[in-house]
Amino acid sequence: MINTISGSYSQVATEQKKGSTDLDQKDFLRLMTVELQNQDPDSPMDSAAMLEQFSMMSNVQAIDGLKTTMEGFITSQDSKATFGAAGLIGKNVSYVSGEYMESDGIIKGSIEPPPGVAEVKITLKDKSGQIVKEIMLDTSSNEVGFDFEFNGEEAGDYLVEASFYEGDVQQHADVVQNSSVSSVRMEEGTMFFKLASGKFALLEDFRTISG
Repeated sequence: MINTISGSYSQVATEQKKGSTDLDQKDFLRLMTVELQNQDPDSPMDSAAMLEQFSMMSNVQAIDGLKTTMEGFITSQDSKATFGAAGLIGKNVSYVSGEYMESDGIIKGSIEPPPGVAEVKITLKDKSGQIVKEIMLDTSSNEVGFDFEFNGEEAGDYLVEASFYEGDVQQHADVVQNSSVSSVRMEEGTMFFKLASGKFALLEDFRTISG
């Protein structure tokens, strides 16, 4: 029965206009007529089964149509988001990242520990993970951010970590650095901002944005 219906569907489909694959009421009636003409008198078709298969065809087409519509909508939204984000190009931003690519011997930024933390240790590591320097920073005031700076470092990649203790448990504070946005790109639905520092950041990494 399935093969007969599939064959009838193909026969009707070839008669449709090129590029059209949707079944309407007229096509449904034509399919039923073909089935009635070609059925075996000794084994008449099961009308309920036929209607069920036609319903399945219609559901598949509806799902495909919805998928196409949603893909178009998502593409449109991605394009709008990219154009909107392009407005940030040239803006100065502060963003959360402890990764530094230094060339002038100075590594600086700020940390943002939770309120009430009195002291934070700032650790500078080279690309192999070896500790280069450590400093202790007084964070007992009510400021949100606290600046730090390392001088006289060789050019290369570094990692800055900020840690403190709550009781006997070591915790980490956010390391924040400054740069400007040089370009924007969308990749698999995710917006990436390329910074003048050479790094990439996500929108959720930004802490401040200014002209």
